[in-house]
Amino acid sequence: MIPDSDVYNPATAQRLLIWGIRCHKPVWTFSAEVVKAGAFAGQFSEIPSAARQTAQLAQKILAGADISKIDLLYPKTIKQAVNLRTADIVGINLNKQLLDSGTLYFEKQ
Repeated sequence: MIPDSDVYNPATAQRLLIWGIRCHKPVWTFSAEVVKAGAFAGQFSEIPSAARQTAQLAQKILAGADISKIDLLYPKTIKQAVNLRTADIVGINLNKQLLDSGTLYFEKQ
């Protein structure tokens, strides 16, 4: 999934998640909420961290930084989430020991 609200809304996201389960295909996303809803896994930035970065950039610009010399900025903090129930359904055997300790897990229910 791409992070584009013009492409994905609740109805289209639900259809994609159902397709993934039926076809045993992992769906990757950019939202912990969509992973919780049934996507296999995803990476995302936390809103407070992204907001702090945005504020720091705005302060640089207001202080007179040359906008043409500001590089592309990536989120400083990237989080990941995995849905263990979906992993089982699509046939992916995960070894939790190999994953980052900060990974958010949605357990089997």
